[in-house]
Amino acid sequence: MEITKKIPVPTLALQGKWDSINIGVGVIAALGNPSHICLLRNMKEKSLAVIACDGKDTMSVRVPDGFLELHRSFKIHSKQFVYETLIGWGLNPEKTYSFKGEYLEEQKMRTEVQKEFGNLEHCALKIMLTKENMVYSLRANHYTPEKYEKGFFIDISAVKRNETSPLVYHKTMNYGDCILEKRNATAAGMDERLFLNTKEQVSEGTVSNVFFVRNGVICTPQVSCGLLPGILREYLCETEDVEETDIYVQDLKRYQECFVTNSLMGIMPVRQIGGIRFEEDRVTKELMRKYQDMVQETINKKKDR
Repeated sequence: MEITKKIPVPTLALQGKWDSINIGVGVIAALGNPSHICLLRNMKEKSLAVIACDGKDTMSVRVPDGFLELHRSFKIHSKQFVYETLIGWGLNPEKTYSFKGEYLEEQKMRTEVQKEFGNLEHCALKIMLTKENMVYSLRANHYTPEKYEKGFFIDISAVKRNETSPLVYHKTMNYGDCILEKRNATAAGMDERLFLNTKEQVSEGTVSNVFFVRNGVICTPQVSCGLLPGILREYLCETEDVEETDIYVQDLKRYQECFVTNSLMGIMPVRQIGGIRFEEDRVTKELMRKYQDMVQETINKKKDR
C-alpha cells in the first residue's frame, strides 16, 4: 500500500524581537523543495508571497541544504523588512506573528502574484541587503502626474530631529520616527510631515529633503541641522547654485516656493506647510524639467548599449 506523506500547512512568522522572517517547512514543501526562494510584500494589501526562484536571481534567498529532512523552519534575518512590515500593518514590532499561507497552483499563482505584485510599469522596488540574505519588496508608486500637478500639503511634526546624534546622518534601519510620523501625516490628510531639530530649525521630511526658493535663490537646510543628505539633494547641490543654510520655521513665510525631493518621487512641488502657502513654482518647475530630461537621457543611453 502506498503511503502519501501529508504536506504541512505553509506557515510564516514575522519575529519582531529577533528581526527575522521564519519560513516554515510547509512553505518549502508546497513549493517543491526549491533551492532558492524570493519574498514579495504588498504593504497596501497586507500580504506576503513566497515564490520559488532560480539561484541566479540576485533577489533570491538560499534554502539550507537538507532543509525538509533536518529542519522545521529556517530564519531570514532582516531587521528593516520585519520592522517596516509590522509597523506598516499596525502591529507591535516587538512581538511575533504567525501566518498560515495558501498554496497557489502555477497558473493561479501567476494571476494572483501579478495582480498584487506585478505592476512593474509604475512601482517602487526596495532591496534590503544583509550579510546573509537579500530581500526585496514591491509596492505601488503613488507619485502620479496628478500628484505633481496638485503638489504636496505638509505639516510640522511634534517629534524633534536630534542633530547631535551621529545616527541621523547615516542610512540605517532605524526608521521608527519616520514611519510613524509618515503614517500620522497620512491620517491627518497630509502628504508629508516636516521635522524640526532641537533648535527649531527645519531639518527634513519623513521621506524627503526640503528646499525653498526666495527671490530666485534655492535654499536648503545644511546637513548639520540633523538630516540625511539624499542622493537627489546631493545632485541638486552639485548641479545648481544652492545655498545651504539654517532655516527657522518662523522664516518660512519669506520664501515664495518650496519643494521636496527623494530618489523615487524626484522633485515634488509643495503648496502649503502648516498655514503658510507657496503660490509660486517657476523655479521648481524648471528644476523638474531639467531633472526629468537628465533621467530620460540616462535611460536612452542605457537602451542604446
